[in-house]
Amino acid sequence: MNTDKSQPSLTACVRIALSQGMTTLIDADETPWITQWKWSARKNNRGIYYACRGERIQGTQKFVHLHRAIYERHHGIIEGGLEIDHINREPLDNRLSNLRAVTRSVNNANRLHARQRKYDLPKGVFPRKRRFIAQISINKKLIYLGSFGTAEEAHATFNAAWNKTYAN
Repeated sequence: MNTDKSQPSLTACVRIALSQGMTTLIDADETPWITQWKWSARKNNRGIYYACRGERIQGTQKFVHLHRAIYERHHGIIEGGLEIDHINREPLDNRLSNLRAVTRSVNNANRLHARQRKYDLPKGVFPRKRRFIAQISINKKLIYLGSFGTAEEAHATFNAAWNKTYAN
């Protein structure tokens, strides 16, 4: 059993081709259902790619996101105010075990900060004068968790605070 909440469980999975030479990861048993449509890689306003397809709904062209389609297929229509979060922060990993319905606040809390992406640092870790600081946002308040010699130490501290605050 996978006890690390940051990684989905390992099940049989396959890669499905998208546009622009990209692929998305899905559970193998979803393949016949998903491949009945043509899926594309579509970039959002933050430059992040998601798998989606176009569909005409009541005369208007709409985009259907693969992660929502998979989640709703197994759990029903998503309740008002909830969004689908990719647990491991990989938007092209659309395995069911990597998807969860959460509030926008929790979804945003599971996002990487631009500075973290620039320096390829884990969530909650930021560079500061040859050291690494750990911090977490709880109820829109930024909480400093400490300064560490390595990114791994800072990330371990962040993970402990994250699991205590946001773990389901």
